[in-house]
Amino acid sequence: MSKKNIFIIVIVLIIFLLIGVGVLVSLQKQTNNTTQPTPENPFSFWPFGNNAAPETRPIENTDTQNPNPELALFNPKAIVRQLSKDQVAGAGFIERKEGTVVRFIEKINGHTYDIELFSPTETPISKETLGAVYKGVWTASGNGVLIQQLEDNNEIINTQGISIKASTTPEALATVSTVEFPTQIKQIYTSGENFLYAIENQNSTMLYTNDVFNKKSKQVWSSPIKELSFQYINAKTAVAYTKPAQFIKGYAYTINLDTGRSTKIIGDIPGLSLSVSPNGENSIFISQNENISMFFKSKATTSPLYPETLPEKCVWSRKDQNIAYCAVPKTNLTGQSMTSWYLGVEMFSDSLWKYNLKNNISIKLVDLKTETGQDIDVIEPLLSQKEDYLIFINKRDKILWSVSLVNAENPEETGVSSDN
Repeated sequence: MSKKNIFIIVIVLIIFLLIGVGVLVSLQKQTNNTTQPTPENPFSFWPFGNNAAPETRPIENTDTQNPNPELALFNPKAIVRQLSKDQVAGAGFIERKEGTVVRFIEKINGHTYDIELFSPTETPISKETLGAVYKGVWTASGNGVLIQQLEDNNEIINTQGISIKASTTPEALATVSTVEFPTQIKQIYTSGENFLYAIENQNSTMLYTNDVFNKKSKQVWSSPIKELSFQYINAKTAVAYTKPAQFIKGYAYTINLDTGRSTKIIGDIPGLSLSVSPNGENSIFISQNENISMFFKSKATTSPLYPETLPEKCVWSRKDQNIAYCAVPKTNLTGQSMTSWYLGVEMFSDSLWKYNLKNNISIKLVDLKTETGQDIDVIEPLLSQKEDYLIFINKRDKILWSVSLVNAENPEETGVSSDN
């Protein structure tokens, strides 16, 4: 090979070498400027923690449609605030020295988070993937949850009670214990620190109470009637009522959980659905055939409720049980629209109202679409212990939201006529 050819080859190799060095330097700079994801702790265990300190992070503002920063969806100063980015199976409140915290469990994977209502900080409690969670109901303290999961055929196959014990040191997460429940449970409810659940078989419906912290269940009631819904209004009382169907007369009964005795409170109401106050004195109910919502007090006549709404969209104050907070659809309710809503065919767009049943006054607190730019169909409303916050899930997408009741602005008072 001539010296000329050798010289050319050497020059070409040097050029390729310089190009390679340049590419490596460029890649190294990109790597240094990129935030590396933090791997999950390999010692984490199901379902609520690990031995490392919890990772906290502020939720980013992802609201690109709302130009007003005061209405940004994740802004803790906003009247209406989006709390989750993904679908939520259930949520509850925790009161701490610093302020109110919401604890929720995600629908898609069973991950659990705490989010502070006084700041943008979110803290993971569990990142163990449990699979899809159909429903999760929390105790009043947020230290216990009953979760349900579904098979591919949408039959509930797994119900577990989980109790959470806070760590004695701030560096560690909570410790937990679990309780297995029967697989045929169809409905779960909570009141205070206890759970209520219903089991149906071919011949009857059976009702049980459970203290998940002591791992005890007790049958408290049974009925040959199936297709019942329940409310767990206080530690000693539940309400049973026939599931609403537009042309079927419905009935409701209170159940004494100590004695098992039931007492009829209302009946012969087509398409009945209702919500009863914690002391059992007041009720909001609908008649789907008459397309009206009403309220009544014990041993008193009924009165119309204005504006009309569905009992499932209401939550009662425990400080003043003449007060109820309800989401109200903007469209007029009809028997067909209510049936379609129960079946999941029709969706509503709601505003939030406060009802005083003693004085027959209703106050519009928040127009949810005005505040968020979204149509929100409220389900599972829940009041904080101090009753300064209300949380709910949007039925349309299962996203969790909160409303600051203290900061709700521009109330509109409307007198409500009374038949009394």
